[in-house]
Amino acid sequence: KAIIKTTNLSASNPAWVILPHPDTTVELMDVILDPANSNRVWIVCMGYQAGKKVFYSGNGGTVWQNISGSNENVPIRCIDYVGGSQAGVYIGTEIGVYFRGDDKTDWIPFANFLPNTVVTDLEIRDGYVYAATHGRGIWRSPTFTNCPVNLTLSSTSDPSDPLSIGTQLYYASNNITSTRIITGGLGTDVNYFSGNQTDLLPGFEAHTGTLFQIKIDGCPD
Repeated sequence: KAIIKTTNLSASNPAWVILPHPDTTVELMDVILDPANSNRVWIVCMGYQAGKKVFYSGNGGTVWQNISGSNENVPIRCIDYVGGSQAGVYIGTEIGVYFRGDDKTDWIPFANFLPNTVVTDLEIRDGYVYAATHGRGIWRSPTFTNCPVNLTLSSTSDPSDPLSIGTQLYYASNNITSTRIITGGLGTDVNYFSGNQTDLLPGFEAHTGTLFQIKIDGCPD
């Protein structure tokens, strides 16, 4: 596939320009622009070319930079961008959604309340990421937020309610304290990542069928 560009689409006869291809060994799949700066462009790729998954241009497609990072070697089907205080790019892959913020150096799994399955389309609006999947319907998750220093998860303010099933990832750079009652059951995968300590206080429960894990790992880079 070729990449073509116009900067005068509303003209009676728009002028189209063929842009350099990021890498002719890969199949291009989807493209997104920063709506506040059309010179910022991201492209994602299909296929199984390791290390050739996402490309970025800061000058409208004249020069491309490979920002695939640590992405798994699976096809990427879609991409979307959101601006604001948590600006960044979301990609839909064969194994779920990943995120890379404008202030981040690599990709992180974005799995809260989303299934680990083929994601065919992404839409971001009103503070939510909507993911269309192959055979498993449409799911949504709140957009990415920065990792807090300390995080308290209680049974009266369960952050997963009412979406209690699926993968849940919670991060804190220092400490996580939890009195949650996790009732998701089979198919629920709850993970706490704290930088220093995780405290499970009286009242905490993880019910049968739930996979619950604690790691002293802190916030993603």
